[in-house]
Amino acid sequence: MKNKFWPISKLGWISFVCTILFLVMIFTKLAGNLLRLPFSAQIIAVLGVIGFSLALFSFIFKKDRGGAVKGSLVVCSIVVIWLIMEYVIFPT
Repeated sequence: MKNKFWPISKLGWISFVCTILFLVMIFTKLAGNLLRLPFSAQIIAVLGVIGFSLALFSFIFKKDRGGAVKGSLVVCSIVVIWLIMEYVIFPT
């Protein structure tokens, strides 16, 4: 059996694109000098949550086991943990 990197289903592709957009936007937001984005980090994190939910749905129900989907799950699960820590466990 050959391991594949690219997603098979359309949901896997959408989750992969959401994750890449999240990473590009958050790194440009953190760099600051490259490009000024008018979004806060929490609004950008919504892309990560969307990517996580689509990747999870694609992984469980569509049986998409591509490396990009697994990478989306890992990256976006960190975002979900960050949001849970910020708004549920340690609210201000």
